[in-house]
Amino acid sequence: GIAGLLASEEVEAILAVVNPAEGMDQVGDDVVVEKQIARVFGYRAHDKRAGWQRFGPDDDGDGRFCQVFSSDHGEFQQLLGALGDRRAAGDATVFTQMLTTVDNPRFAVRGGRRVRVMWVVQTAAGRWMKGLAPPVRLALGPQFPNIPTAFTALPAPQINGLAHFADWLLAEGRRDLEALFAAG
Repeated sequence: GIAGLLASEEVEAILAVVNPAEGMDQVGDDVVVEKQIARVFGYRAHDKRAGWQRFGPDDDGDGRFCQVFSSDHGEFQQLLGALGDRRAAGDATVFTQMLTTVDNPRFAVRGGRRVRVMWVVQTAAGRWMKGLAPPVRLALGPQFPNIPTAFTALPAPQINGLAHFADWLLAEGRRDLEALFAAG
């Protein structure tokens, strides 16, 4: 994952493709993303009553040890806003941001490094879905693209749909993807 990549001092750019079990959501004013994204910024999973809360030093669970990026200047909120805006518009939920690492001895991450991260979150995209013929949309199922990929006996329409959808997401973010790994 991201933390493992950041243990290598040579890594300056990360392509983070997230295929969450559940799609992004909107709860009140909050954009809700998978907890694995929140944790790398030092946040707990979203709580419907309390919203986004940072992990504290006395919190239980492994999540409190997962922070690798600073969020002291609104970096997590910037990501949430950008992804939420793209989702609401029916666009690809792709966003690139420059982030600063924080010390994390558990994952051997040194703080203070600047790393460019391109987030690609697989969640429903209205623009892509509208381009499909109705029988194809029906064959993908109501949860698409948030279907469990650990299950290896997925039907062909879902496998092909996921491949096509991932290709579309990266094609929509092509400029950022090319810039992410450009020399220099």
